[in-house]
Amino acid sequence: TGSIGIGQDLAAVAASPKLPAIARASAAGLLQNYPGSMTYIVVQKLLKDKNPMIRLSALQTLDTMPVQLRLKPAGPLLGDSVRAVRIEAARVLAVVPRNTLSGQQQSRLDKALAEYRQAQRINADRPESYINLGILAIRLQQFTQAEKLYLQALKLDPGFANAYVNLADLYRSQQQDDKAEQALKKALKLSNQNAAAHHALGLLYIRKKQLDKALHELKAAWNLQANNARYGYVYAVALNSRGQSQQAMTTLKKIHKQHPTNIDVVSALVSFNRDAGKLKEALDYARKLQVLLPGNPQIKQLVQTLESRKQ
Repeated sequence: TGSIGIGQDLAAVAASPKLPAIARASAAGLLQNYPGSMTYIVVQKLLKDKNPMIRLSALQTLDTMPVQLRLKPAGPLLGDSVRAVRIEAARVLAVVPRNTLSGQQQSRLDKALAEYRQAQRINADRPESYINLGILAIRLQQFTQAEKLYLQALKLDPGFANAYVNLADLYRSQQQDDKAEQALKKALKLSNQNAAAHHALGLLYIRKKQLDKALHELKAAWNLQANNARYGYVYAVALNSRGQSQQAMTTLKKIHKQHPTNIDVVSALVSFNRDAGKLKEALDYARKLQVLLPGNPQIKQLVQTLESRKQ
């Protein structure tokens, strides 16, 4: 339901030794949707839990946190007794600068990464295994190798549209937008219902300052996945940048109804309403934002400013 405070409830479930491990592990994995200092504190404790399912889920949540926060809590799990935990720790730590690891940590990381690659090669007849290896290569900044792996996935299955989306993201990161555009168009030719491809193409057109094309693609992505708050939010921001502020706010309100705790959406509603001179509406959303992020001094100041302007 997207209830306010759900992150705290999930943290309580994940940390409770009285509950079944499968429930605790599920809650630990869902915590990745509620980042913050509280989640980080809970995750550090869960990484030391005796049950490997919980350690594994906690690692998946840690993977959504800043790189500089990962090594200390996840480093010991490179030597975990359970392979699934070891290779997940390696995947999470692959993005950590190598010079920050001790000699022992580097050795354990290399060994666990080898185990991860071996696990993927078990399914070497499937394109998904090459996609996973390609994603790992990107984490290790081995971009040429990642491209080869994505192309191998497409060689195995030329109709695997998501491989083109991954390939396009790689080209984007290398500032090769023309190649990225070609890859995304191939993905959409294979499957015009691929929301991720439409969204990525829309963002590419924004970078190229082709805003009409961008709006078309971003709208298509959101229409295909209307429950995806990120797609709707980006489409609304694009609408607003084209001067279609009323349509942008209408879009955001629809998303807010589905995702009442989405901070980006509420923040945009504050900003768009304020810019449109709708101070009462802006204040209402600012107060909602204050509930979502209690104790935030900037939001407190924003509410006070809107209250004084409204008077």
